[in-house]
Amino acid sequence: SGRYLRSRHAVHEQIQHRVKDAFCKLCCRRFISNEDLETHNRVVHTEEKSFKCDECGRRFKFFKCLRRHEKSHSKDAIMRTCRTCQKMFRDKHELECHLRRHTEERPFQCKHCNQSFTRLSSVRKHERRKHVS
Repeated sequence: SGRYLRSRHAVHEQIQHRVKDAFCKLCCRRFISNEDLETHNRVVHTEEKSFKCDECGRRFKFFKCLRRHEKSHSKDAIMRTCRTCQKMFRDKHELECHLRRHTEERPFQCKHCNQSFTRLSSVRKHERRKHVS
């Protein structure tokens, strides 16, 4: 019916054509909400690590990273060994990142220059320090 199509169109307009009122003063990006802007600032423009592991004190920028790390403290955590240097890891992700040191694989490239990195967090830190005025 006509009313249904009008309401679907209104929903589409709200989702697709939202006014982006929140503005990042550091990189000029615009966001739909202040919450999105705050997340952007925390991820891109700060090194703040709000989430702390109660077991060892290590800090994380993202809650999901803390949760993944906390599993490494479990008695049931599987120890993984680097075949090159025999260093041991409880976290599969940490071992994967470590292995890139031996292979010199650098899958994360700066979008502003040719520099590449082993970790996404490293390229973000580089971009923040070198390319954001």
